[in-house]
Amino acid sequence: MNGFSFYAPDDETFHHVLGYAITEWRYGFARLEMDVKPRHLAGGGYVHGGVLMGLIDVAALYAGNYVDGRRRPLVTINLATSFISSGRCARLVAEGRLQYAQDRMFFAEATVSDPDDGRVVAAGSGSFRFLAPPEEAREATRHPVA
Repeated sequence: MNGFSFYAPDDETFHHVLGYAITEWRYGFARLEMDVKPRHLAGGGYVHGGVLMGLIDVAALYAGNYVDGRRRPLVTINLATSFISSGRCARLVAEGRLQYAQDRMFFAEATVSDPDDGRVVAAGSGSFRFLAPPEEAREATRHPVA
């Protein structure tokens, strides 16, 4: 799905608060772009670490969650983040890359950078688990593991 752009939902979810646009999404890769707004800043005018972690999480999630251009429901199991340089920028780009996938889980990494100078601001990696379809979840609760 190159050459397109879609935005975070226009509601009150965290995705809307981030306000990113997905500008590239294909199997194994996702690119998000976000204009930094006052709501994204911590003290000193730096982008808040939670915003950077959110972008890493979403970029990695989309990189591993491409199935014919549709998303499958999933949850983040683990997310490790390193803050590399100051987040004083007007715009951020997050790029996620799939590292390894199984039937129910995948592992992905992401970087967040300043597109003006290419400086990496933060990087991270995570593990993600696909949620069972509702009928599988109901069946699992009927036969609990002892």
